[in-house]
This record gives sequence, structure tokens and C-alpha cells, in this order.
Amino acid sequence: MPWNTIVAPVDSERIRRALVIPAEKQWMDLIRSAQARIERDCPDAIVTIQELLDNLEGNRTSRYQAYGDAGYALIKADVLEWEPGKNAGLDTLQEEWKRELSEALMIEPPDRGYGTLSRS
Repeated sequence: MPWNTIVAPVDSERIRRALVIPAEKQWMDLIRSAQARIERDCPDAIVTIQELLDNLEGNRTSRYQAYGDAGYALIKADVLEWEPGKNAGLDTLQEEWKRELSEALMIEPPDRGYGTLSRS
């Protein structure tokens, strides 16, 4: 597909970005394998996974908007300590949704494991 063609990202790319997984063949194969397994074994979970992806993308938008607002306040000028504002709740939601997405796909992202399929 040419780079100049604008298309919406497919779910495998949305998953990769949401879980901060490298864009390498082995990782993409892992994601596609997880998707195929979910589609075969539990197709109803696809809707849940897509909702989690939508939530994470909405969270990203909210975080970008909050950065432009007074999301943080300078409380000490001598050491520049920042007090978290409304982004703290967004950070918590983001991590929760990432965990739920990882569990739904039975994938351990590289920063949390060895990038293998979880065994149940």
C-alpha cells in the first residue's frame, strides 16, 4: 500500500499502538495470531477489544487536550516540582484499559513480559 494513501488503521495496528509494541514482524505475527485465536475461540470478545481500543484512542485525545489546559501547576520554583492535575485520572484509566486489552488478547507486551502468548 502506498504511503500517500490515507486509510483508517486496521485493528492489528491499533492494538500495536495501544500496547506500545514494536512494529517488527515477530510482534505483528504475535498480534495477528492472538486476533485469529480470539476470532476462532471467542468471537464475542472482538467487540470488547474494539471498545477498549476506542477508549484508549479517546483517552489519548483527552490527554492531549488536557496538556493544553492547566493540567499541571508549578508548586516549587527552586526545584520545579509539578503537581498532577486532571491527567492523573486519565493515566489510571489508560493503564487499566491497556491491561484489559492485554488480558483479552492474552498478549504480554514487551515492557511487561517476553512478548509471548499467555498460557491459561
